[in-house]
Amino acid sequence: MKDIVQAISRRFPEQAREIRFLLASNDAFRELGRDFADVLAALDHGTRANVDPSDHTQQELQRLRRELEHDMADQLARLSSGTPEIPRAGTP
Repeated sequence: MKDIVQAISRRFPEQAREIRFLLASNDAFRELGRDFADVLAALDHGTRANVDPSDHTQQELQRLRRELEHDMADQLARLSSGTPEIPRAGTP
C-alpha cells in the first residue's frame, strides 16, 4: 500500500490528505491506485531496459497512465467539491 500512496502522491502532491482518505475508504480508488502503481512500475522497467518509447507496449502503458491519472483526478475533484461518487452501471 505504501508504494500506491507514494505513486499517487507524486502525481498529486497537493492532495495527499484526500488520497489517504480515498485509499482507506473507496475500493474503486484503491483499485485505480494499484493499477497506477503497476503501470508506473512497468514504465520504469521499460526505461531501465532501454525499451524504445515508441514501442507499442510502452505507448499503451502511457495511454493507461494518462487514463488512470484522469480517473483519479476526477475522484479527487469529486471529494474536494463534496460531490458524491457517481455509481457505475451494475452497482447498487
